[in-house]
Amino acid sequence: MAKNQCSEIEKWIVRYANSARKKRGISPFKTNWGLTKIARSHSGRMARARKIWHGDGVHQAGSSLTHKTFWDFIKSIFYRGCSGENVGLMYKGRVKGFKHTIRTTKDIALAQHKSWMRSPGHRANMLNSDFSLIGVGVVRNKNGYYCTQLFYG
Repeated sequence: MAKNQCSEIEKWIVRYANSARKKRGISPFKTNWGLTKIARSHSGRMARARKIWHGDGVHQAGSSLTHKTFWDFIKSIFYRGCSGENVGLMYKGRVKGFKHTIRTTKDIALAQHKSWMRSPGHRANMLNSDFSLIGVGVVRNKNGYYCTQLFYG
């Protein structure tokens, strides 16, 4: 799958996460390029190893964020934000637990989102109102689509 198709899946995953937050009156995530870069890197490592695991993305998250203003920099010195991570592997075709065949980039993103929402820990990360930033990385290999969500707040 071309990189632009993986980027499309990433965008859909962010949309679904923000939709879930909106339904519950939680502010939407803002995407962050630093978090996205780390998430893509971790998904790539998982795809090469053909297995999923939680990485060190949550530890890198704070150091990857750029400061837009002097006051953002000052806040970062005194405020240690909280962070979280969701990882997953999604397949194309018939997937157990899903009624419809997964074919399109939108299908892949929705199936991964639903899978995370069925897991209490993953769901808690997406609906944590302390998190305001998100980065999503999707990488495909022959096995499937390796997905990482990083949260920071």
